[in-house]
Amino acid sequence: MTRSSVAGIALVVLTLGSFAMGETHSATLFAGLAIVVAAMVKVNLVISEFMHLRWPHRPFRQFTLLWTGVIAAILFTGLTVLPW
Repeated sequence: MTRSSVAGIALVVLTLGSFAMGETHSATLFAGLAIVVAAMVKVNLVISEFMHLRWPHRPFRQFTLLWTGVIAAILFTGLTVLPW
């Protein structure tokens, strides 16, 4: 099994898991945060495995991690501050 196929399987599992969590109508803070974490993991998988950024020295790796960290912080703040 290659690295890309494992990443593809992980993407499918994370997508189905976040869909199932969102469709169970459990609108809790934990469910929302878990869905956001799954989305951030999926973003990092897509960037690192499927966008041809697998160079040996990975010049954009720090930028993509910083960018997804900023987006995750904004989403976490929004989910925890806004009333449910």
